[in-house]
Amino acid sequence: NVTNNMLRFGNPVSKEIKAINLNQIIDSALLLAKGEFKKRNIKIARDLRPVPSVYLDESSISQVILNIILNSIQAIDSNGKITITSSVEQLSTDEGDHSIMLIIHDTGKGISEENLTKIFDPFFTTKYGCTGLGLSTILSIITKYDGNISVDSVENEFTEITITFPVSKLTKKPEPAQTSNTTQ
Repeated sequence: NVTNNMLRFGNPVSKEIKAINLNQIIDSALLLAKGEFKKRNIKIARDLRPVPSVYLDESSISQVILNIILNSIQAIDSNGKITITSSVEQLSTDEGDHSIMLIIHDTGKGISEENLTKIFDPFFTTKYGCTGLGLSTILSIITKYDGNISVDSVENEFTEITITFPVSKLTKKPEPAQTSNTTQ
């Protein structure tokens, strides 16, 4: 299991890039986790505003969203709330400089200030039986697409993860990889 996780960590993004809607990825992840929400009495609030389709690897981004939701579920354990929002935000005063912003907020046990600085380090974990590659893999996937991830947390209160993707770089279909055909 550790070896498989390490291999996925080394190359978490496939070359299968297509136009996807991040709101649909969120809804799919919520559907997959629906049983856990019900079992643990976790309420879900979603505020998914219209976002443009972007060219990403659907499998990798699904892994990112689902992993964060599962972490939130584990942090809450039972009787809490997860709020997920999506929007398009202007990053600066430059016209056309926009990002898709995803925010996942949970009312779980939070992360200590000491551990907050280590959460993206490979093999760092506070969970028994886990490899500690989940968040480092997420960071690798997000940065592959020029995105950013930030975490705000207060121990015993909440954790909020914010992910941004640049609209201008991801709304254009990527050029196919060039292959050289040499004839002898």
